[in-house]
Amino acid sequence: MKHRLVYFFCVCLYFFFPQIVHGADFSFDYLVNYQINENLSTRVSQEITITNNTTSLLAQNFTLVVSSEKITAPYASDSRGSIKPVVTQTDQQTIITVPFNALTPGLGKAYTFTLEYTSADIAKKNGRILEIVI
Repeated sequence: MKHRLVYFFCVCLYFFFPQIVHGADFSFDYLVNYQINENLSTRVSQEITITNNTTSLLAQNFTLVVSSEKITAPYASDSRGSIKPVVTQTDQQTIITVPFNALTPGLGKAYTFTLEYTSADIAKKNGRILEIVI
């Protein structure tokens, strides 16, 4: 009876306290496109592929921290359709979290999605010179 109680306690700990996932557990590939409009706003489009490097973990979401408060119109999608990103703005930062429509467990499995947003901080005009800060 005592062994069953210890086993039950261990199982509860496993499910109620998620594992810490490190960057080395996943590989990331980015294809980024910047479209600068005449009003100097920039539409950023990122195609992101996350590849699982473990057999026991899976990614449930992706978080991007942008060093700007001037982020608008976030949009995300994958092969299953659109995804509603969660946006949090703090001092000098915007945090965009994309919950995944599908989970891809297993070593070497990849998940690809697109994240888009508009930034007012990337392009600035200084006289006749267009400055781009990426």
